[in-house]
Order: sequence, then C-alpha cells, then structure tokens
Amino acid sequence: MGHSPLGGTFPNRGQIGWRPAETDDQIFSTYAIARYADVIMSYALDLPALREARRAKGLTQGQLSNLVGVASAPRVSAWESGQQIPHPGQLRKLADVLEVPITQLLEPVPVEDRDLRRLRIEAGLTIVELAARVHVAEPTLKRWERGEVKGLPRRLPLIEIARALRVDEATVAAAMRRTQIP
Repeated sequence: MGHSPLGGTFPNRGQIGWRPAETDDQIFSTYAIARYADVIMSYALDLPALREARRAKGLTQGQLSNLVGVASAPRVSAWESGQQIPHPGQLRKLADVLEVPITQLLEPVPVEDRDLRRLRIEAGLTIVELAARVHVAEPTLKRWERGEVKGLPRRLPLIEIARALRVDEATVAAAMRRTQIP
C-alpha cells in the first residue's frame, strides 16, 4: 500500500482498487480524495491564526519547525499556506509551543457541526492515544469516526470517550450520529 499525505493508504499496482495513472498524485487524487474529503472538512487550519500566533511568539518558520520537531521550515510554510495539514500530534505540539488552544489554530466549526474526529483533534489526541484511553481497538474508533457503524456504541465507551475528549456524553453521541451513514 502507498501512503497518502493525510496519513491513509492507497493501493499499489496489482492490488485490489489499483488503477493506472500517470503519477502518484493522480493515484492519490483518484482514489483517496473522495475517501479523505471528510478529513479535510473536519480538520482545516485557520491559516492567518497560525501565522499570527507564530509571529506573536517572535519565531521564524525554521525556529518553529525545530521546536515542533518537524524536518524544516518548508513544512511550517506549507502549513501556513494550506498546502499541508499537520497531523494531530503535530497540531498539539504547535499549540503547546505557541501557547494557544488547539481550537485557535483550527477553522471555526459550529458546535452542531462537529463530528467525532473534530472533537478528538480539538482535544489534541491522535487516534492511537484516544483508542488507548477508551480501551477500544483503533480500527473500531476509525470506523466510528467515519460513521461506518450503525447505531451508537454501548454507554460505557461513550462515557469514556466523553471523558477523554473533555466534553459531555451528549456531545459525543451527537457527533457520532452526525457522521453515521444512513
């Protein structure tokens, strides 16, 4: 499997789902964009807010990249220009270094439109971290985030998820219902 810029995978030549394309970018765009469009929608950076927060701390892009632990200044530049999106762990480090809440670095989303993934991102947790905190397998949590499970999980996981995300149980239930495929 190949890896997408958003952390997912797409099929390599000879695997089910593979289709010929001239470039890897075309493979990504034809296979993964539809699958990961919801990721982009629930998790967009507020580009001016990121730039302003960095400048308010008096940091260059290179200094911020070192403090966050990413390869180089071009990565921060790509985040600030919207060409790339930091993964949740990097977003948490960005917020910590810039001394701002994660929500300040994200495009605003009305409470009634927040899905489970958005709640997790706002809490600064990766899927691995949330799965470990709520004692649920990562693939199960991913299916919940994508709305691939009919109905809500039993009450105990909802309570544990709410506690880990620092929101109430009703907020988690509403977020999960919002992403369920009818």
